[in-house]
Amino acid sequence: MTTNTDNRRLLEMDAAIERGMSDVEAGRTVRAGDVLKRLEDKYKEMAEPAVRRLTPEEIAELRRDMAEASAWARAELARRRNDKKL
Repeated sequence: MTTNTDNRRLLEMDAAIERGMSDVEAGRTVRAGDVLKRLEDKYKEMAEPAVRRLTPEEIAELRRDMAEASAWARAELARRRNDKKL
């Protein structure tokens, strides 16, 4: 059984198809390749580069983080060795 909402949606779809067909008949169309190219260009501009150079500040922060992680790992390994000896 079809509901009123289903009927309304079908009527809206029919109207949209009619508008599309009218646009085609009136020559108001754009080639799909042209649309695709425009969208590709638009989103390429919006996208950040996949890879970028780190700033000197980022490099320094990364080195600090790595030094802290290395110190923690050394201490953790020493603690585990000591725990095994006990």
